[in-house]
Amino acid sequence: MKTKTLVWILVFLLPVLFTTAYSAPVSDAINLVLDGDYAADVSDAINLILGITSAPTDTCTYPGSGNWEVDCADNCVITTSVDIGSNDLIISGTGTFTVDSGGAIQAGGKNQRGTDSVNRCKVYTINGGVINSG
Repeated sequence: MKTKTLVWILVFLLPVLFTTAYSAPVSDAINLVLDGDYAADVSDAINLILGITSAPTDTCTYPGSGNWEVDCADNCVITTSVDIGSNDLIISGTGTFTVDSGGAIQAGGKNQRGTDSVNRCKVYTINGGVINSG
């Protein structure tokens, strides 16, 4: 009788135990796995340096891949050579985009558009600056 009672208890109790909601532990701790023979206890300080690259604060810098989409309101002045391969240089908005002092842009194509017929994006190549596209 004891075995039969125990089986019935397990049949009804186990599903209840395994269907309770799981809640993850809350902690400010970071688990860090170190290679090698390093042993740390709670009194050790570990300096962790992360290499984080931040995005440019304006659109005057080519992001490194894909089309280069420039916001003309950034009023960029390009003075270095930039090769964006077969990708397009897309300049839009209101303001100016200037390639100056030997700056050169090599692009697959160039698209320039203002905000409307009054608010235009003016593109200048001055003092030897060039935009080669196509």
